[in-house]
Amino acid sequence: MSDERIIPYISKEEVKGKLKNLLTSKGYSGNEITEDIVFDLGEDYGIVLIDLLVKIQDFNKILILCDSPSETITLTARLAVLISKLLHPSPRIAIATNWMETEATDLLTNKKWYSLEIPSREEMEKMENPSFEFSDEQKEKMKRVISGLYSMKCRKCGIRFE
Repeated sequence: MSDERIIPYISKEEVKGKLKNLLTSKGYSGNEITEDIVFDLGEDYGIVLIDLLVKIQDFNKILILCDSPSETITLTARLAVLISKLLHPSPRIAIATNWMETEATDLLTNKKWYSLEIPSREEMEKMENPSFEFSDEQKEKMKRVISGLYSMKCRKCGIRFE
């Protein structure tokens, strides 16, 4: 007998909905949670989509990229961290999740964890945001990497940009 798990299909939108409910249960208000943000990397690199961004008093605090549980989160986790470093102000936490697996990174301490342990709004409000200084050359390199990873992710799920 094989040890295969049967996982019901959950869409990325359902994952995003569950995350919004989780954030609300942690004290975040609906107007602090923005979804489907188009982040323009510039003419040479295109756009990427940020699934959820939590802001408290005009400070980005948590960036979340979602996948369906049928997708692994390796690429998405790398994208979440890189995109977070280019945002101003940079959020404290970058999360990639498909609801079954999660990779979260505290961008100030570089600590990683692999569960949906999101600080409460009260805790998050007190947490200091990281500050990154990159040269124009470093920013361009990061944008190239993000653009490449994002196009790999899109091709993997069947979307082609041509």
